[in-house]
Amino acid sequence: MADQATAQEFDILVLGGGSGGYATALRAVQLGLTVGLIEKGKLGGTCLHNGCIPTKALLHSAELADHARDSAKYGVNVTLDSIDITAVNAYKDGIIAGKFKGLQGLIKGKKGITVIEGEGKLQGADTIVVNGTAYKGKNIVLATGSYSRTLPGLEIGGKVITSDEALTMDFIPKSAIILGGGVPLRQGCVVVNTEKLNRIRGIATRTFPLPGGRNAEAKVVEVEAGVITERAMEHAAEHGLVFATDPTSAWACTIGGNIAENAGGKDCVLYGTCIDNLVSWRMAMPSGRRWTIARTDHQLRKILFDDRVTFEVRDASGALVRGIELLGSEIRKRGLWKDITNKALGGL
Repeated sequence: MADQATAQEFDILVLGGGSGGYATALRAVQLGLTVGLIEKGKLGGTCLHNGCIPTKALLHSAELADHARDSAKYGVNVTLDSIDITAVNAYKDGIIAGKFKGLQGLIKGKKGITVIEGEGKLQGADTIVVNGTAYKGKNIVLATGSYSRTLPGLEIGGKVITSDEALTMDFIPKSAIILGGGVPLRQGCVVVNTEKLNRIRGIATRTFPLPGGRNAEAKVVEVEAGVITERAMEHAAEHGLVFATDPTSAWACTIGGNIAENAGGKDCVLYGTCIDNLVSWRMAMPSGRRWTIARTDHQLRKILFDDRVTFEVRDASGALVRGIELLGSEIRKRGLWKDITNKALGGL
C-alpha cells in the first residue's frame, strides 16, 4: 500500500506523457501551475513513437517514390531503381529520435514540470500511485491514450498485424488488406478520416466587407483537411502568399491537424493561426447530412480579445441552420499573440 502521508503534491497530475499529456503540462506551467507528468514508456507517446510521426515519415518516402515514377509527365526524366526499406526505416527512426530529443529538452527546461517514470494507477479522486509511491494532485488529467484492438477470434500474429507492427516492417508486402474505419458512437459524435482528402483545390480572390462600409479583396486558398501542411505552405509561397502555421511540424501534420492543434510559428504572431484565418469549411454530421460553416465578418486579420466573431451554419441546400456569435475573449485571452484558448470555436 502506498504511503499517503508523504505523497508529493502538484497542482495538476497528468497520467500519460503523449501529445495530449505533455501539451497539457506545458500549458499548465505557462499558467504558473506545478505538474506531475506520469509516463510508463517514452515521452511523446503513440503519436511520436509509433503513430503520427513515423507514419508521416514513411509516407514522405512513399511520396518521393511516386513522384519519381510520375516525373516524366512533368518533363523530368528520373528512374526509380529500387526502394531500400532499411534506409527508409533509418530515416524514419532518425526523425523520431530527433523529435524525441527535442521534446525531452523542452520538458526538462520548463520549471514546474516533474516527469514521473512508471505505470500510474488512479487511487481515489486526487491520487495516482506509481511504483508504490503516491502522488496527489489538486486536479487530475487522464491522457492515457489508446491501443490497437482486434476482433474476437482474430489473434494478432503472423500475417495479422496492427499499425504497431506495420511501422516496423523490414520488407514491403506485395498486397495488404486493411480492416478498420470509424463509426460514430452516438448523435453528436463525428469521426473524420482525412487520409484521402489531400487535394489543394486552388487559390481564388474574394471580396470581404470591412467596417465603415469598405470592401477589400484577399486571396483564399481552398484545401482539403488531409493536405500535408508543408504542401499548402509551398503552394501559397509559389503565389507570393504566406500560409501562417508552425514550420517545425509542417511536413508531419495535416491542415486539419494544424487547425485542431492551433499550431503556429513566428508568422502566426502577426497573421494569426489557422483558426484565425478560416473563412469557411464543410463537415459531415453523424446523420449523414453535410453542413457548411462560414465566417460572416472576417476582418482579414487575427481575432482580437474585443472582437465579436459570427458564423453561419447552412445545410446542403444552403438553408440557414443557425447563426453563432463568439466573443473574442472566448477565443483568445487578452495579451496572447499566436495562442488560441478555444480551439474548437465553441464546438463549430
